Amino acid sequence: MAPKLAVALIALAGPAAALTADTTTELNLRAGPGAQYPVLAVAQPNSTLDVQGCVESGQWCKVSLAGTEAWAYSPYLTAKLGQDPVVIYDNIAPLEVQTITYQSVNNGTVTELGESFGDKQGELIVNGPKAVPGYAPDERTVLFIQENPVEPIYLDGEVVVGAGIPANVVLTPVPEVAYDYANVNGQMVLVDQGSRRIVTVMR
Repeated sequence: MAPKLAVALIALAGPAAALTADTTTELNLRAGPGAQYPVLAVAQPNSTLDVQGCVESGQWCKVSLAGTEAWAYSPYLTAKLGQDPVVIYDNIAPLEVQTITYQSVNNGTVTELGESFGDKQGELIVNGPKAVPGYAPDERTVLFIQENPVEPIYLDGEVVVGAGIPANVVLTPVPEVAYDYANVNGQMVLVDQGSRRIVTVMR
């Protein structure tokens, strides 16, 4: 369950520089820098976001899209370095991305970035350069998943098409198709049995 925050304290290290980024896939925009925070909006592939800065690890960036301020997972954001698009997460220093210090205050208690929402079983494997095609499940598959809910699995990272599920995570098979399913960070996903890559995020 997402934490109920009274106040979020955000501090930029130095003056903010203008930076825009494009999404490489359909990407959740969240209320805070972590998958435990609720989704405020979903950016479509190739959406352009304004980037205010990223947390020190570089994984999560404060962004805005069409008036919505939120947080996005930076391995799926690219920005121009010279003439070439590069992944923000791998190029924090060359892009001169501002560092954001993030704390939340709830009932007078300060919570540092990094506290999660449950016992984590690992980390979602970021999609590599080879694109993973999405898959539109048939009605029977969707109905089976809806009628057979499973307990949530908590993994660091963001739930996107192409992200990989770690080998230690147990998935549930869908009868008569080559797909498994799981509830990852509160979102149902369909997973290719061979590659263990997410092919559908069921919103």
